[in-house]
Amino acid sequence: MIFIFEVCQSNGRLKLKNANPKSRRKKLSVNHIYYDFFSYLADYKNNLIFRLFLFTYRLQKQWITMRRLILLFIFVFSAIVSIAQTRFDVNGLIYEILSESDRTVELHDGSNSSGEVSIPSVVSYNGNNYSVTTVGDKAFFGCDGLISVTIPNSVTAIGNGAFVLCEQLTSVTIPNSVTAIGDEAFYHCYGLISINVDSGNSYYKSSDGVLFNFDATTLIQCPEGNSRTNYVIPNSVTTIGNEAFSGCNGLTSVTIPNSVTAIGNGAFSDCNRLTSVTIPNSVITIGDEAFSSCFGLTSVTIPNSVKSIGDRAFNCCPELTSVTIPNSVTTIGNEAFSDCSGLTSVNIPNSVTVIGNEAFSGCVKLTSVSIPNSVKSIGSRAFWTCSGLTMINVDSENKYYKSIDGVLFNFDATTLIQCPEGNSRTNYVIPNSVTAIGSYAFYECSGLASITIPNSVITIGSAAFANCHGLTSVTIPNSVTAIGEEAFRTCSRLTSVSIPNSVITIGSAAFSGCYELTSVTIPNSVTTIGFAAFSGCDELTSVTIPNSVTTIGYAAFYDCSGLTSVTIPNSVTTIGEKAFSGCVELISVTIPNSVTTIDINAFAGCSRLKEVINYAKEPQQVSETIFSSVNLGNVRLSVPSLSLDKYKNADVWSSFGEFKGM
Repeated sequence: MIFIFEVCQSNGRLKLKNANPKSRRKKLSVNHIYYDFFSYLADYKNNLIFRLFLFTYRLQKQWITMRRLILLFIFVFSAIVSIAQTRFDVNGLIYEILSESDRTVELHDGSNSSGEVSIPSVVSYNGNNYSVTTVGDKAFFGCDGLISVTIPNSVTAIGNGAFVLCEQLTSVTIPNSVTAIGDEAFYHCYGLISINVDSGNSYYKSSDGVLFNFDATTLIQCPEGNSRTNYVIPNSVTTIGNEAFSGCNGLTSVTIPNSVTAIGNGAFSDCNRLTSVTIPNSVITIGDEAFSSCFGLTSVTIPNSVKSIGDRAFNCCPELTSVTIPNSVTTIGNEAFSDCSGLTSVNIPNSVTVIGNEAFSGCVKLTSVSIPNSVKSIGSRAFWTCSGLTMINVDSENKYYKSIDGVLFNFDATTLIQCPEGNSRTNYVIPNSVTAIGSYAFYECSGLASITIPNSVITIGSAAFANCHGLTSVTIPNSVTAIGEEAFRTCSRLTSVSIPNSVITIGSAAFSGCYELTSVTIPNSVTTIGFAAFSGCDELTSVTIPNSVTTIGYAAFYDCSGLTSVTIPNSVTTIGEKAFSGCVELISVTIPNSVTTIDINAFAGCSRLKEVINYAKEPQQVSETIFSSVNLGNVRLSVPSLSLDKYKNADVWSSFGEFKGM
């Protein structure tokens, strides 16, 4: 598995993507993480066998007879030894036997190679000669010191990613024996100037150092290190392959002929100097990430022949100012135009039925958008973090969505989907028809000072009001049963909140980072205070936890530096990890008899703690880190009088400086 980091220049976002299948991203760093079971076996065989024996012995004690145990052990041991013997090392290259009868091997691992490497056509092992027929998947992955490689005429297959990130490799020659070249075989070989194919090869050919299939209908790869600025694709080409021009940073223009019907995944990704591209009328599909991270791309013409725009097709093209989507397009893929920070307008035609997740997210200069009547599906966060967006309009004949005053709803207005971030309103009254405030509905509507939530609303979705920095107060009606994850996260000016008795669930980080929140009353209906629910609420001085709560989650009140005391009700059985960690002003804590579990670091960093009142008759078994960075010698522990001796002799509890019976 290959992981590649991406940094988008338009907004500085860092993303980690799985590049197998194809990532096509700008990289910060790539580490080759390779785990070889057989190498492990060679190094730790005795240990492994011993563990296997113990495992099978334990099974024998339960239900296996000794005879069956011995037979099982012999079988497994023989299998392991047999497998281990299929790989061997010759001159620092690891080979794997493909066929004992045909005497063929795969070059499995050459990851430690550097300089000039000549792959032998024949290798010897245990007195037998084996023909090297395959360069395996990722065999030379990340060999940044590899300068040249000679592939012998015995090789018929070059595996997926065989030479990925061989950054100093300048040229390679494919012998006439090769019949198969895997995906991304020379992906991100930044120094690669030319790929040459032996004239006798019947499956592949090269022209000016560019790799094609034999009849030149598919352009497989243009080497990234080639200095050409302009390239005319031959008229024979019908398919521009996956990653074909990926990372060709010198390329400023490319001519795509009318013969081309498909532009593959990541075909022009990371072509930083490509400024414009004309896609001919023959093209039907634009693949995923086809032009992703083309930072210099200013304009693109999409012809009427195109039916779908793939996921992240134009993601992170910050110089792209406008795009016209033709009437032939039915699907705009996930993140298709995300982080196109220069995009000021977009025309969505009446042919489009699907707008994917985050399709236009991060288009900060986009001011308005019109949804045609053809659209049946708008994905999650389609216009997320579009800070300049003031209006979302929906065609009046659309049967799936509607807009009211520029706010996007489902057709019957029971779900408020999105209020545009750039809207100048400071106060907003949610219509009485709404039963659900969708996830990210008011995300980063920083101008919003007050919001009226009607009694019709039952759920407040994840991050619904997150980053609404101008919101000072909110009244949640009695109809609401669930406050979603991060619902009010980083509402930095929110000073008070009223949570009604109808609420059952307070989601993870629901009020995290509400720095000015001074007090909160949690109703008797709540059973769980979720992960980091009130973490970072610096001004929170008091909190009332009701008797209905059974669990105080991980980091629930983490870094609530203004909290001076807390009384945990008798209903609570679990105090989660770091629940009150970093509450530096916390002076006293009351732990009821019901608490059986106190996780690690629960009160870590509570440096001013003076008293812990613990009503448990039996000291809880706790980690030594529960009071990490607390000088327990200065803290009094009050416990039931009959349990004093037990606490004085219990791990951690015995560290308190003073004991008091109750």
